[in-house]
Amino acid sequence: MADKVRRQRPRRRVCWALVAVLLADLLALSDTLAVMSVDLGSESMKVAIVKPGVPMEIVLNKESRRKTPVIVTLKENERFFGDSAASMAIKNPKATLRYFQH
Repeated sequence: MADKVRRQRPRRRVCWALVAVLLADLLALSDTLAVMSVDLGSESMKVAIVKPGVPMEIVLNKESRRKTPVIVTLKENERFFGDSAASMAIKNPKATLRYFQH
């Protein structure tokens, strides 16, 4: 029993040393990291990016808008998302999925 305890202690030290090295590397890279945030609402979504030294910016979608509708339309073998799905929803409302949070 005492042999098992002695064997585990060096392994724990190695693990803690490895964790300390990884944390030190992350702290060194922290000035180059960016964070992405997704605000998923019931009707629309927004994506924001925060970088060090740069204020928060909202990402633009393909249509150069900040808000993207949360809609999926299925048509034959294709899937449409966002604004293209919203335009397809008028023609095919039964194949359109909305309000995922409800």
